[in-house]
Amino acid sequence: MSKPILDRALALCRENPWLQQFGQTGDVSTFGGATGCTHTILQLLMMLWYGHRMTHDEISNLAGYPWPAQNPTRRGLRNTEAETFCEFVELPYQWEYALTPSQILQATLKAPVLVGVKYKDWPAARSQGTPPRNGWRNGNASRYGAAQPFGFDGGHAVAALGYQTVDGTALVYAKEPNHGSPARPKRPDYDTMTTGQFYRAAASWKSLYPGGMTYALIPTRKLEATA
Repeated sequence: MSKPILDRALALCRENPWLQQFGQTGDVSTFGGATGCTHTILQLLMMLWYGHRMTHDEISNLAGYPWPAQNPTRRGLRNTEAETFCEFVELPYQWEYALTPSQILQATLKAPVLVGVKYKDWPAARSQGTPPRNGWRNGNASRYGAAQPFGFDGGHAVAALGYQTVDGTALVYAKEPNHGSPARPKRPDYDTMTTGQFYRAAASWKSLYPGGMTYALIPTRKLEATA
């Protein structure tokens, strides 16, 4: 079955390999991309809806995100700041905190969705150290996956781009931005994974913030299938 909105999102990711957290210009406010996962997903959404390329620093200024001197804890972009940014640039999105992972996927029928996950609950890119909580990319349909095997295991922003059945397997397509650094120089276009892997990743947010079920910035109207 043709899915033109998903096709448009995948084409954008393939044509813009710079859409990674690291290796960009204009990223002073995000410590060279280290705190820029949400910024990068907002860049993707701006490109998709308006064809407008923005830097992390431009997003920070519009969102009211603090620059390094005022951000000693190196926190990421807050939900309220992302909301401020969306209102300013007229991105048609709103926050939802109680959707099921299945409902998040259904929202991608309108447009890609920003989703909060616990980093190590994203399917892993390769086998290092202990077995990953949510499977490897090899043998389980995960195309690229998380590539930081040790250390960080906090909240992380990704984009659910859509889903479709391929050769009898239901696959979820997503953008995970933690790439492009000297330690992780690859610049993958997007990830694929099983629906079960995506459901686990989306549900992992609750282990970080028990007050909510999931964390999703969802579209309030449908994206045009063609630019």
